[in-house]
Amino acid sequence: MKWQGSRGYGKRWLPETAIGRYKSVIGCRLRARSLTGEQTEIAIGCAALNRMLDCARPKSVRRRVDCIISRFKGRHSP
Repeated sequence: MKWQGSRGYGKRWLPETAIGRYKSVIGCRLRARSLTGEQTEIAIGCAALNRMLDCARPKSVRRRVDCIISRFKGRHSP
């Protein structure tokens, strides 16, 4: 429906996916008893999850197309 697109309704899955990923890797309950302990536990969990996601991302470098084309022209030209 049109109102869903105009109000960003379909973007609800982004935070839901992030929370689901956190719960599946770290766990669905906190073990700390104090508020500062809970905050520390969440910060450590987020740092660990971010590190895991960084390891899974490909290490790629954007290359300019004209450099690549000029290299191939030199090899394949008669």
